[in-house]
Amino acid sequence: MPSHVPCHHLPCGIDYDGNAPVHIYFRPTPLASDDDEDGGAEAAPRPPSGGSPQAPPPAPDAKDLRGVLAAQLRGRGLLAVGPVQLPSGVTGTVLSKAGGGEGGLEVLATFGSVHEWRHEHEVRTVRKRDLGREGLMRRAGDWIGIARSVHDPL
Repeated sequence: MPSHVPCHHLPCGIDYDGNAPVHIYFRPTPLASDDDEDGGAEAAPRPPSGGSPQAPPPAPDAKDLRGVLAAQLRGRGLLAVGPVQLPSGVTGTVLSKAGGGEGGLEVLATFGSVHEWRHEHEVRTVRKRDLGREGLMRRAGDWIGIARSVHDPL
């Protein structure tokens, strides 16, 4: 029986196809817990932008940080809001070539939701995009609904 695993969609391409010790390098961390009243984390300092000095944006409060994950990959900061649940009746699968490349596919694991990561440093920007259905996974969910409408019998 395949195991149920977390799934993360990263905004990058990796020219490698195989197993890797991802758990060593990619460690998502919640910015605040559900019982955190003060936000649990301070906003990271912003580097100077080279323009005229401006006041930094206000630090996000606890309700902005709930459900937001932060991570770094190869030195780049990433934020994710979610996870985005797959539509009902849809199960994500992790596949491998069965029998060393001969024949069909073997199911290694399954997933029911996806964390979609963004190269963003402002929690409010990530939240707006999440609510505005701009994410790749949300658009993919729309296509699943369209495909069902087209292919299901009348």
